[in-house]
Amino acid sequence: MHTAFAEVRMVASDAVLRELDAMTVTPAGAYSRTLLPADGNPQPGWSFEEIQTELPRLGDRWKDMRGIMRADLGVDPGPTDA
Repeated sequence: MHTAFAEVRMVASDAVLRELDAMTVTPAGAYSRTLLPADGNPQPGWSFEEIQTELPRLGDRWKDMRGIMRADLGVDPGPTDA
């Protein structure tokens, strides 16, 4: 994932880069949230149940990112449920 993001950063437009920067915070936070409780260091608001609730929102962010990238390329936005 890091390699793909690095490659995109070399050719992406400003609009895509803004969304990419915001997007990278989301998976990094989700990853941290799954590790801390498993290590016995839960943080407030980061229970497994709260993480499970947040995961579908992460998928929605990916769909939004795909739409922004496709719009930047001038192509059809594609399906919204994929």
